[in-house]
Amino acid sequence: MTEYALIALKSLSEPAQLVGEGARKALSAREIAEKHGLPFEITAKTLQKLRDQGWIESAHGVRGGYALSRPLATVSFAEFIDGMEGDPLLTECCGGVCACEYQARCGIKPFMISVNDKIRTLLESVKLSEVLAETVEVQS
Repeated sequence: MTEYALIALKSLSEPAQLVGEGARKALSAREIAEKHGLPFEITAKTLQKLRDQGWIESAHGVRGGYALSRPLATVSFAEFIDGMEGDPLLTECCGGVCACEYQARCGIKPFMISVNDKIRTLLESVKLSEVLAETVEVQS
């Protein structure tokens, strides 16, 4: 669903979607699905999830459809992934709760938490607009 969401957001953010005074033309789920060769049902469910997360808005009627509700430059890739998939963790123990049968003998938990934190910091540093523009500059 995350990949479908990125494709849909890219479609909704394209300059061709601009109409007068910076307003954006709404696209239907069917238009987005057909443009990219995506299954309609999954595209529609993905757009509903994006709407529920507050990144897009929907309107009914003849000129209805979906449009961006907030600038993608204000959404970190971490926030997007959290909204679509939940908090990404390398291992269960990175989330603080560890029910692993090897917990008493585990020597890698601190390392895994450190790596997870670094990945999270990277995802927070990248804005969704950068991902969709394909101009991400990763800071090392």
